[in-house]
Amino acid sequence: MAAISASALASCSGSPGATSAAPGGKTQGAADGAASPITVDAPPNASSAAAAYGATSGTFEQAGIKVAMHTHQGAQSTIVGLMSGEYPIVWATVPDILAARAKGLPISIVALGDQGAPGQIRVLSRAGSGIAKPADLVGKKVAIPSPTSSCALAIPNLLKAAGVDAKKVQLVTVPQVDHESTLQNKVTDAVCTPEPFQSEIKQHLKTDVVLDVFTGGNTDMLIGAYVATNTYVQKNPKAVTAFRDGLTAANQKADADQSVVRALIPKYSGVTDELAKSITLPTYIRNVTDTAALQSLADLMVDNGLLTAKIDAGKSFAAPAPSGS
Repeated sequence: MAAISASALASCSGSPGATSAAPGGKTQGAADGAASPITVDAPPNASSAAAAYGATSGTFEQAGIKVAMHTHQGAQSTIVGLMSGEYPIVWATVPDILAARAKGLPISIVALGDQGAPGQIRVLSRAGSGIAKPADLVGKKVAIPSPTSSCALAIPNLLKAAGVDAKKVQLVTVPQVDHESTLQNKVTDAVCTPEPFQSEIKQHLKTDVVLDVFTGGNTDMLIGAYVATNTYVQKNPKAVTAFRDGLTAANQKADADQSVVRALIPKYSGVTDELAKSITLPTYIRNVTDTAALQSLADLMVDNGLLTAKIDAGKSFAAPAPSGS
């Protein structure tokens, strides 16, 4: 599988200090202080909606920490802001996190966020382009959010299951906010896009669904997680535990009652209230330290060449590490 454009992680540099600087220069995460407010950087997608609910509903405060959400924009990985000390905790895709750790970045997973659901991420083509099934992607370009995104990991599995040589399909890194223009202007032949962006594309363009990413062998694949630097984890164990507990409660509520997150999505993503009511949401993980699910994804990354060697995924969690799956 050919991937065009270097990973944004390559630009990560710098070493984190004892505290993290918030936007505006405010330090965050006073040592061992769970009550110290923090700002979490996350893209405006459905995956981070449960954390947004936790931040606005008082769920995190009930767990012992005040959380504000910052909407991440641009092509750079959120891990860049994490390593620069701009944010103490960020949302990132799980493949991005594991790939960054494999490169030696001193980061740890605080809590898993969500898992894929059918319809939540799809590969879309322009209607009438002649690309309507997996075999039609041979020799074509597919836009993906990053080289270690869920799309990069899941598409080869689906192509293989359909009898298509994944090496004959080009994966092109394009920021997800640009997927609509990329498809409309024929820069790429298809786009692999999550909600709410795919629903917006379908509102403006006539499209065909070529692949439903979280189906077949990709069912329940982990999507995102919240990550911190090892320094922050060591200096702020109470904050880490409080965030983990707060997200657990927020995820449980969001998974049981999707209306609480659907009401928030228009506020930070820019989609209409009507669209927010109809988009496909991911599954918000109730066990945010599910070591078995993380190990399964890590093994899949090895199988697809995104990791060069098998890892003990449980060691990726911030201390106190989970005792089991």
